[in-house]
Amino acid sequence: MRLLIDEEIILKGKDSGFPPTDLLNTMVYAESLQKTIMSADTSKKPFTIGLFGEWGSGKSSIIKTVRDNLEKNQDVEYGFVHYDAWKYSGDSFRRMFLLELQRQLGVKPSEKLQRFYDNINEDVEVKHVTNNRYLLFVIAVLIIIFLLILFGDEAGDRWKLTIATMITFITLLLNIKKNSTDDLKVTVQKSRLFAPEQFEECFDEIIDESRKSPSLTKRFLNWVLRVDNKYDKLVIIIDNIDRCHHEMAYTLLTDIKNYLGNKHSDIVFVVPVDVDALRKHVLTKHKTSTDQANKDADEFLRKFFNVSLWIKPYHTDEMFEYADALNKKYNLNFQPTTISIVANEFATNPRRIIQLFNNLTIEFQNYDEAFIREHQAVICQFTIIREEFPEFYKQVQRDASILFDLNNDILKKEDNSRLRLFMQRTYYISKQYEHNLSTVDIILSNSNTSASLTPQIRELVLIPGNIESILSFIDNDEDRRQDVATYVLTAIRKSINRGLIEADMVNLYPAYLYLFFNNLINESESKAFTNLMSSDELWDKLLPHITDYLSMHIQYAHKLLKHNNFQLKDSFVRYIDNLNTGVPYEEKVRNSIFFACNELGVYSVGLEDSFNKAYFEDPVSALAFRYPEANLVFTDKLVTEVIEQMKNENPLVENSPYNQFQSICSQIDPQKDNNLVLEFLKKLYTIIPEYDYELNNKGEMLPFMVYLNNLFSTCKNLTLSDVDSLQKCVSLFTNRIQMQGYAHSLLINNVEDSHLVSEFLKLFQNVSLCTNKPMISNEDIIDLITNDNWQNETISSLYILYKRHFDVSHYRASILAISEYGAKHLEMISYLMSDACPEVRRMNEDEINVEIRTMVDRMINDNKYDYSDFLVAVAESKYVEDIMINYLKTLSTVNLEKLPSKLQRYVVAKFEENIDSYTNTESILALIASCGSKSGIGKLARILNSKLSSGEENVVWDILPKLHYLKASDAKMLSTTIECLDIQDLSEEDKDKYINIISKFSK
Repeated sequence: MRLLIDEEIILKGKDSGFPPTDLLNTMVYAESLQKTIMSADTSKKPFTIGLFGEWGSGKSSIIKTVRDNLEKNQDVEYGFVHYDAWKYSGDSFRRMFLLELQRQLGVKPSEKLQRFYDNINEDVEVKHVTNNRYLLFVIAVLIIIFLLILFGDEAGDRWKLTIATMITFITLLLNIKKNSTDDLKVTVQKSRLFAPEQFEECFDEIIDESRKSPSLTKRFLNWVLRVDNKYDKLVIIIDNIDRCHHEMAYTLLTDIKNYLGNKHSDIVFVVPVDVDALRKHVLTKHKTSTDQANKDADEFLRKFFNVSLWIKPYHTDEMFEYADALNKKYNLNFQPTTISIVANEFATNPRRIIQLFNNLTIEFQNYDEAFIREHQAVICQFTIIREEFPEFYKQVQRDASILFDLNNDILKKEDNSRLRLFMQRTYYISKQYEHNLSTVDIILSNSNTSASLTPQIRELVLIPGNIESILSFIDNDEDRRQDVATYVLTAIRKSINRGLIEADMVNLYPAYLYLFFNNLINESESKAFTNLMSSDELWDKLLPHITDYLSMHIQYAHKLLKHNNFQLKDSFVRYIDNLNTGVPYEEKVRNSIFFACNELGVYSVGLEDSFNKAYFEDPVSALAFRYPEANLVFTDKLVTEVIEQMKNENPLVENSPYNQFQSICSQIDPQKDNNLVLEFLKKLYTIIPEYDYELNNKGEMLPFMVYLNNLFSTCKNLTLSDVDSLQKCVSLFTNRIQMQGYAHSLLINNVEDSHLVSEFLKLFQNVSLCTNKPMISNEDIIDLITNDNWQNETISSLYILYKRHFDVSHYRASILAISEYGAKHLEMISYLMSDACPEVRRMNEDEINVEIRTMVDRMINDNKYDYSDFLVAVAESKYVEDIMINYLKTLSTVNLEKLPSKLQRYVVAKFEENIDSYTNTESILALIASCGSKSGIGKLARILNSKLSSGEENVVWDILPKLHYLKASDAKMLSTTIECLDIQDLSEEDKDKYINIISKFSK
């Protein structure tokens, strides 16, 4: 196992004479940086260079190369200090920077610098603490002495002892006072605190000490003492600022800019940094990320760096070449696909490529070499997902199927754009494992899922109904699925070979069906099963024992029919045929027959007789299905038998033969002159009771009317040209009978029964649409349409027929029986007047004249009526127009002027067209004068002038005041004619009056 070391290197190109190490063409940045350092103007103050590149892009190698080159420079001696800000991020930058600067430059610490690192001990307070043990000991001694004195033998001795004791006691008291308490001093150690200018002074002192001295004596002394760390130009590298806390990073930048080297020349600061990370530090420091804050951050960085050197992003091709070079150099044995995946994902980061190569090398230790060779690319893909997208990796471990769906909800999230791009790039790699999840499982869990089935699973597999447990065990793993399928097929083979069809196969076959319908049996395995069960004898033995699973057997048979395998279907037909036809079917068998006819459709041939028998045993269950080939299932024989069962009873009773017939019709969709419907109508005529006026048996007849309406609603495509049977049925509802000299009908005698009349009107619509013939007489409809209670409903029924293209001219008399002109009524009258209506049933002249007269008279007498639109529309028919104009020209001027404006304009236009025909009709001439067009009034002026000249001036005098317009030339013409008139009855005063009327138009 070979692991790569991630360390900075000295870059060497192909022409260097050494093995090339510049695999990413970064020598150009090293050369640029070197030239920048050498040419930087540091004569007055330090120069700051920013080397910008993301983490891992090779900045350290560039700097190491530059340092190696400059240290070999013969003309200028360069000193280098490398300070790792991240290494000392837990300490004070000022203290640690000065310490590293002094150490790397080999400068002896001065007193000022040492004081920078000294600590100060300071006594804060003194505490007196009682010594409890000492006090207890003294008290015990005093008690003993007291007891000796108290109980001594000789009084004299007692006093001597007392004096000695007193001396001792005084001495003890003094000692107690001194030793009964301990003095404790509290001392605090404090680091010295320095102002920023002291930090600057220490820096300046180190720089001064490290510089080459201009004095020859001092330079000679340095040579004698072998002090070789003197330099001409100092390069200070501040590394890893972007990794520090934002507070420290910001402080470090400001300290470098404000305090370091402002008094010194020949100092170059080089700051290798990820500029985006550094910008975030500045923004975080200011706690804002507005556009202005971003501008301020950029301005801050521009002020800090004198110049910036940017490492450009690498191309994918460059990364591939780099990764491939590493692979070859270290014999890592990565395949091109693996290298491509890595190069694409880490196209800007050589360091991440090295790290991933190491991680892959370790990951490969989990598998044998053959497995790695076959699945190396997908292992690499999963390794990247695990390291770069850990949350998604957890989802994949739970459900690997999301690898194969680029539209899943996780990838759609906005913040997962990088993951989405990676999955799109590598989709072709994981997609090939969609049906090989066992391999995916090995990589994700390092387990071998293709092992043999456990005893528990074997037991579950062979018993029907355990499909949930089996599905849970397989968990979309193909190897496990194959193990289960193979195990079941093996068990079936053994059962057949051992002749255990009526024993083991009773469970094995249903278990197999459960697997099949849960997509755990593929096509080749299904074919293997049917090959095992290729004998009709085997099926004939098995089916009687699996009645609980006959529906599954039928579904399986239907699947196989698509492959022209009729064996299973035929086996079911034989099984049903072999049952005792004289005994009712078991419910499970009967339901399986219904299910088979529903499932097999056109392949249900052979089950007709069985279905008929099962139907009459349980019609409710039979009609619960919607059969795809209903005409094959509901044979004429079956439906005829249903019709024969109909009796004189309520047809609306649930599950009655009537109800069954309607349900059957809903499936067979009877159409033109359907024989079964005609047969039913013949039967129905014999069943519907006749209306008895005295008994008023409408309650017995109403259900039949309702049923017929329901049936016609069901048979939407039914049309009948053979109407005899239907006509007879309808006549039972409309037949009029004589009673005590009066004509009575069912409807008229029951108009108070809203439900009855509503059903009759529905029947009227249904039978009319079904036959396109007038099945109900005009007389019956007129009875309803003239009844105030049912007028609107009857008109609506007629209107529905009209809108559905029924020729309502059959009911012209009914439509014209009312004079209340609603919108629907008018639309039907318009049709009757139009040329579209069959001529044989079109309204005659008298009928049209009556309707027009009625409407015009209403408008003249009451301005709330306005039939203008209607009349103008119907007048499009020349036949109607002539009738209407002939009537209108008989009206007086006063009445014509009362017409609505729209009709007036229409009438005037028609009169103007033929004005010469109306020269003697004063009312029409007056109407044109008051509301005619300019051209029409021009014609009128000539007619008036002619009448003045011919002596018919009396008509003119009545019309002149009505003129609303007159052309100037026509006005002059009329004025001249009037002035020349010599009429004895016309006074000069009247003449002037008429001339004045006309003259106003001549201006």
